Amino acid sequence: MKTVLITRPPGQAAQLAELIRVALPAAHVLQIPLLTILPNEDPREAERLREQLKKTDLAVIVSPNAVECGMRMLAGSWPKEVPIAIVGMGSQRALLHHGIDQASGYQIIAPQGQEDSEGLWAALQALKWPMQDQQVLFLKGVGGRVWLGEQFVMHGAHVYPINAYQRVTLSSEASLWDKLATLEPSQTCCLMTSSEAARHWAQVLQKKPWGAPWFEHVQMIASHPRIMAAIEDLGFRKVSLAGSGDEAILAATSAWYKNDSLS
Repeated sequence: MKTVLITRPPGQAAQLAELIRVALPAAHVLQIPLLTILPNEDPREAERLREQLKKTDLAVIVSPNAVECGMRMLAGSWPKEVPIAIVGMGSQRALLHHGIDQASGYQIIAPQGQEDSEGLWAALQALKWPMQDQQVLFLKGVGGRVWLGEQFVMHGAHVYPINAYQRVTLSSEASLWDKLATLEPSQTCCLMTSSEAARHWAQVLQKKPWGAPWFEHVQMIASHPRIMAAIEDLGFRKVSLAGSGDEAILAATSAWYKNDSLS
């Protein structure tokens, strides 16, 4: 039986898992959350967020995690006078969950097609969004979206990052790893949507006595060219690019399931 590994954090894999189960009912779908999202619970940071919003010209919210954890920190309504820039449809759905959408009077800027940092930057450039001396709030995870923040700084904006969450890696002693030891790598594909998760994946496999064949035989499917490059640098031999979004990942997974290899 072929196995599909979904490596997203807990709470973020359910929709993709259901899509795959419907499309590939004979496949074994296993969730192995390589990262867990921990919201920032520091009340001082929450107060800094509320104060910064009073003087923010544009808020960049980099992910659905940043939406959920940022709204939790805010503990109130998002001010309609502060435009929001997002990277993809996942963030748009997360905002809608909090009643934040264009129809409700909020200004939301999103990429047209390419759902990543480059796509958002292109959308802002197409709008001729002013950058010089703008106060730009970045709601993100610890260490995230460095390139995007650099673009704002290079164009004269003042960037104020607030870490809404941090990522914690899955312990190498977690029982989930034992399930992988029973799988055949050549009959497994691993869906990877984070470079950080990919690095942790490789580090743990290197320590496991059964891990070496995975680098040679598992089919790795990446959601972004940067993630694909990171996976290849880590030594995995069979790597393919799906593109961002669940539908693109589903299409690549289905292609692997039917054709055995995408490499």
